[in-house]
Formats: sequence, structure tokens, C-alpha cells
Amino acid sequence: MHNYSQITEMYRDESGALALGGVDGKLLDILSKTLKFRYECVSSADGKWGSLSKFGNWTGLIGMVSGGQADMAIGFLAATKKRQEVVDFSEPYSVIELSFATHLLQTLPRTNFYFHPFNWSLSMWKLRLEASKNYLELCQKKSIRFYHRYQLRKYLLHFEEDYVIQLANAIIENNWLLELQNSLDDEHFDGKTAVLGVKIMFGLQFGILPDATKYISDAVLSSIDVGLAIRKDFCCKKSVDSVITRIKQAGLYQKLLNDEMYKTWIKTSETVSKFGTKKITLINLFGALTILLCGFASSIFVLVLEICLKSSKINFFHF
Repeated sequence: MHNYSQITEMYRDESGALALGGVDGKLLDILSKTLKFRYECVSSADGKWGSLSKFGNWTGLIGMVSGGQADMAIGFLAATKKRQEVVDFSEPYSVIELSFATHLLQTLPRTNFYFHPFNWSLSMWKLRLEASKNYLELCQKKSIRFYHRYQLRKYLLHFEEDYVIQLANAIIENNWLLELQNSLDDEHFDGKTAVLGVKIMFGLQFGILPDATKYISDAVLSSIDVGLAIRKDFCCKKSVDSVITRIKQAGLYQKLLNDEMYKTWIKTSETVSKFGTKKITLINLFGALTILLCGFASSIFVLVLEICLKSSKINFFHF
């Protein structure tokens, strides 16, 4: 098993045995209760998900399953083609989507807030971040820098698209690399930085709109299925697949994820509430009052104009 934020959490229970918490822990409990099996948690010695080493053997969780040290592995594992050569994967229950997160747009001055929808340059900049699929273009901009989760570097290099490979090379050349455990720390978001990572993890860390504490792009660089890694000769894969299919169709796993994101929103709300409430002042209402007074002035002008036009028509008819 592998510790990955709220997704997978390893801990010791009251008896001292390893136990699995987080969203994947709840998924495993559902599987065990439905299929009526008991399980024992074991952890990989190197604490890795699993990759092919230079010596030709698999490390981490994939190495344990392919080597017969475990029947199944769970931990938001990507079902890559290379991994499927040595282990089977269950029916996918989620998906890894590579996207990026940045600071939210800076708050506009209160006097300009009501004109924000008409700010063409700002709207176009935000639209470009949301719609652009060419991450290299963002990388080349002087105002945008990418910090990239260290474990994803090799993954990007396996893409066939030239611009993705160029992006990976730019990340390496500029040393835009962060260790996984601190890659989402707020200190890395300085207004000119985009952190490339898994979209679900961003949601778990920063919450979801409209209450997210960071801007999470809708643009997706790539996506890959997530499933349980299962030993090749495991007897009951079809039964596991059947239950996972039902869980996915019922939206149960997504609900577990949404619950964790909601907890993030609650924590954020509690942090904001510590600052207390503020009284509404004339400055707060200045923008709205300006628009209101402009509306009144326009209405009076139109009224006077209509009266004058009506009066001139009457005099002309009398003549």
C-alpha cells in the first residue's frame, strides 16, 4: 500500500496491525464486505507504486504483486501498458487526469468589481488557461512557470506527442521539480507558477469550485485508468470486476471523493471564519452606488428629452 493524501492512508490499528484508510480504504472495505473475504495489509519496503528498474525488475507495489508477495495492490494505481505486462488490472474505478493548478486570479478593486465581466483582456487570459491544451505554450511564457511532480517526469517522456516531450525536457532543464510530499505547499504558488499534477489530488487539496482555494484548469494533458493491480493467476478477478462496476455505476466512489473534497471546503471555511466579520462601509458599496447613480442620471436625461420632444410637437401643431 502507499500513502497518497486522502486517497490512501496507512496506519496502525488498535492491535498494531497495518490498516488502510482514506477513500481507497473505504473502497476495499466495500469489496471485502460484498465479496465476504478478509484481507491483511502489507506495505512495500521502498514505499513506491512500482516502476521497472534498470536491472529489469519491478519495484514497489507492482513488484510485490508480480512477485507473488501480495494478491492485490490498491493505491490509485495507473493501469499503464508496461504494468499490464506483469500484473492484471481490475475494472477501472477512477481516472488519473494530468492538469495544472495556479493561484486564483487576484481580487479586483471594489470600485472595478462590477465591470469585471467586461474586462476583455482578463477574460481572454482566463479562457486561454482553461481551453489551451498546448502546455508547452504556457511553459514558454515568461509569466508562467511549471513546477512538476517529480514522479511524473518519466511518465511525460513516454508520450508520443512532441510538445509533451518538449515540456518534459523543459521541466528537467529548468529544474522545475518538486518532491511529491511538498509539491502542493502554498509556498510554491507565487502567482507565476503552475503546478502540474493529478486533477483529483488538486481537488482533495484545494477543494472544488466555487469554493476552491486555487484555480484548477479544465484542460487535461492526458488521462489513464485507475484500478486494482491483481496477480496474474488470481482466482476471483471477475467477481472483483463485477462489484467495482456496480460501485462505479452507482457513483459511490465519486461520492467518497466528493466527501473528502467537502471536508477540505469545511477546513477552508473554518480558516476564513477566524478572521471574523467586517462591517459594510460606503467603500464596499461604492461600485454599486456608482452604477445606480449613473442609471438615475440616464433616466432623468431621457425623461427630460421626451418632455422636450413632446412639447415641441404640440407647439408645432398649434402653429
